[in-house]
Amino acid sequence: MTEKRPLFSIVMPTRNRGHLLRHSLRSALNQTFDDYEVVVSNNDSQDGTAEVIKGLAHPKLRSVRTETGLPMPDHWEFAADHAEGEYLMYLCDDDALAPHALAETASALQKNPLPLVVLGSAMYDGKNSVNVACRNCLQVPIYDGSTKVVDSKETLDCMARFEQDGHRMPRMLNSFCHRDLFFEIRRKMGCVFLLAPDYSFAIASLASTPQWLYLRQPLWVCGCFQESIGLNYIQSRGEATQTFAKEMKEKNFFQNTPLALPLVNNVLAATYLGCQDLCPELLDEFEIDWGRYFCVCWRDILVLESYGTDMQADISQFSDALEKQPIEVQKRVKRYINSWTMKLRRLFGFKIPRSRLLVRIGARLFFNERCFWGHQHGFDNNCDAAQLLPEFGPP
Repeated sequence: MTEKRPLFSIVMPTRNRGHLLRHSLRSALNQTFDDYEVVVSNNDSQDGTAEVIKGLAHPKLRSVRTETGLPMPDHWEFAADHAEGEYLMYLCDDDALAPHALAETASALQKNPLPLVVLGSAMYDGKNSVNVACRNCLQVPIYDGSTKVVDSKETLDCMARFEQDGHRMPRMLNSFCHRDLFFEIRRKMGCVFLLAPDYSFAIASLASTPQWLYLRQPLWVCGCFQESIGLNYIQSRGEATQTFAKEMKEKNFFQNTPLALPLVNNVLAATYLGCQDLCPELLDEFEIDWGRYFCVCWRDILVLESYGTDMQADISQFSDALEKQPIEVQKRVKRYINSWTMKLRRLFGFKIPRSRLLVRIGARLFFNERCFWGHQHGFDNNCDAAQLLPEFGPP
């Protein structure tokens, strides 16, 4: 007789970040719901990762290890093969889950059994965050606690215009995907994870199912540390970014984009086009808004500049690439760049906030979020912060 699958698999890919993994893994094992497994995939780590996993031994915990170090997308593919649950989620080693995350997801699936479920998010800045005023701070959006069925085509259209909030779309690291959908995508495309693996999953999954479910309550915590690759791309182009770029160097993902720069939105554009190349029938109607592409890439440049990165070479390449675009695109982008709004933002808006008061005011005014600092609420890592989400969430 075939053994029943667990309802959920929490897959945790990790590499040489045992100091972060210990907290993320604790949050995965501290669930109020019982029908799940945790699979830690160790990407040939050379630090104390194996000892961390051993020290948190649990009946629901399994671990696997690659034979050699793999680039992130390849490692994510490897990790998926070891998950046995009906629904798969990737919990990165710098993120965390609220203790009631699985229980709320299971309850929502009973009412709306869709193959794709996105968890509402919060954000935790670690103690080494570049944003000094945000260190050991949990930022929680004000949710209403409802559940919303979302049209996939609308989300894809927003992605093509670079207008979709990454925390409010299925990126595998903030969502559960039914295994049938996941492996059907892999069958059609040959792989699920490309340059930005969370976003390649998003675009492929949205193109493969008409609707997805959004749980409007904080159930997943996005960790922001100096070791976080995505945050490195936004803030510093530090060691994490350089290591990732070196591993991906053989794969020329920027061959189809006007820019060949390590900017967040350029990486996303390259990822979208890579998905189109692998499965054009899924994404035949998907068309990038190139004017908007240049605008958001310019914004990425200004954010990096505000964090102290020398961006002159990037600005030069940006200008050269823009001059090769259709006149309509050039005019639109230059209007954006030369607008008073962008000039003011370049002077003031993208500077790193140094004041907790400014952080608190900005979070509430611009993002409808509340800020909680660990020294006031008794937490000093993302796991302990996540345990308080039921208290900080919607009434």
